[in-house]
Amino acid sequence: MMTLKQRLHKRAYQRRWYKENKARQKATNRKWRYENQQRHTALEVRYRAKNKGIPCDFDYLVSMKCPRLCPVFLTSIAFTRGRGHLPRENTASFDQIIPGKGYIRGNVQIISLKANMAKSNLTPAQLLLFSKWVLAQAGT
Repeated sequence: MMTLKQRLHKRAYQRRWYKENKARQKATNRKWRYENQQRHTALEVRYRAKNKGIPCDFDYLVSMKCPRLCPVFLTSIAFTRGRGHLPRENTASFDQIIPGKGYIRGNVQIISLKANMAKSNLTPAQLLLFSKWVLAQAGT
């Protein structure tokens, strides 16, 4: 077991190392996120689920196969990011079929971020009302 003095010395060394190698570390992190995009997105989902107190099956999220087309809009999707770190609307997104039930087997689907944001946290009845309203506004 490390003494308090050893822990403080180790922490000071780590901080110094990070400060001296910040650019290299950022490049390494960026490369890992690019090579492991679905895993990175699953890590973000797991973090949000933990903060909200809902269950999350991380291994299941990582093992899911990403469809080539969004089942809602029939546009191509992939676990990619846009410019910088911002997601694009055709970025693949993990969607809870029943919101609040969690990211567990049978309650998760992969759809585009655009479709997921449109769906948001609405119930099926609320989505139907919203759809009717949109159609009425469009005059069809």
